[in-house]
Amino acid sequence: MKIMHQQMLAFLAILMTMIVIVGFLFAQFMFHSVYEQTYSNLNNYATTFFSLVVDTDDDSGSKLNVDPNVFKTATKVMSDQGVEVSIYDNKTHKRVYGSTGPKKISETLWQETFSGDSRIKRTQSGERLSVYRGWMYGGEKLGVVRVSRQIVGRSAQSTMLLEEMVAAMVIGGTLAMSLAAVISWRWSHVITDMQQATEQMAEGNYELKLKRTGKDELGHLASDINNLSLALGAQSDEIIEQEERRKQFMANASHEMRTPLTTMSGLLEGLSYDVFPEEEKSRAYALMQKETQRLIRLVEENLDYEKLRANKIVLRKQKIDAYKMISDLSNQLSNKAAQEETTIDV
Repeated sequence: MKIMHQQMLAFLAILMTMIVIVGFLFAQFMFHSVYEQTYSNLNNYATTFFSLVVDTDDDSGSKLNVDPNVFKTATKVMSDQGVEVSIYDNKTHKRVYGSTGPKKISETLWQETFSGDSRIKRTQSGERLSVYRGWMYGGEKLGVVRVSRQIVGRSAQSTMLLEEMVAAMVIGGTLAMSLAAVISWRWSHVITDMQQATEQMAEGNYELKLKRTGKDELGHLASDINNLSLALGAQSDEIIEQEERRKQFMANASHEMRTPLTTMSGLLEGLSYDVFPEEEKSRAYALMQKETQRLIRLVEENLDYEKLRANKIVLRKQKIDAYKMISDLSNQLSNKAAQEETTIDV
């Protein structure tokens, strides 16, 4: 997979993940808000309803006196708003008014309703929220009113939120793909240029220079490739120069060694055929020893590759007895010259 496609998929995956996370958190916030708003409304309904339908004058004692007409009217109004109302007696814990909800409240639920200062207990079954409001008068427990309602809007909000999330994913995905395509194209273009530059460098072309694309990592990499090209170019020039220097030196060294080898070959040939008189043999041996030392000096001083590579071979200038050196050469070459019917005069 090309880097451009990888970048596009990475941008899209990050954006989709963010949309899902934000959508989930927003949905939880909305659901919690609807739940709390429903609970607050039911609590107000319970307080208002009990105060309207229950007669709590001094003559009633601890009995639950409910005005049927008021109860019917209030129940009708709340029913139009989707609210169910029931009233439970203090002694039996049974439902004495209303037709919805459990017929009897458990002892545990009854105690929990009156346990706190607010005397409120809420329960939830599916999407329905119920609020139990305990009512007391003069220190006596009169009963419990239950108001219940479907948590309105959660399904509709879920559907709307899902539609908005899908729309956000489509729009965000399009924008992310477009942005990723632009950024990835820029990166891919720069990387392609670097790839072509390195291929040409591998083929020996060190003249190609990359344009710096900025101060980011790609820009630094382009600068490093340019520096590498300069270094390789300099090394290539140095290698070529050293190779030329080596060839020239080997040619000179071969020429220098040819003379003593020719001399030694002639002397050995004369000795092998016993053409030298006895008084000349010691001189011939001395010449061969001298030429041998000359060859050793050439090898030790001039054929040192490290000196050659570092260009540290130097010529030592010194004064010599030219007549003696030329006379020695004449003597060394006299036999070879005689074979060629040539005379050497110094």
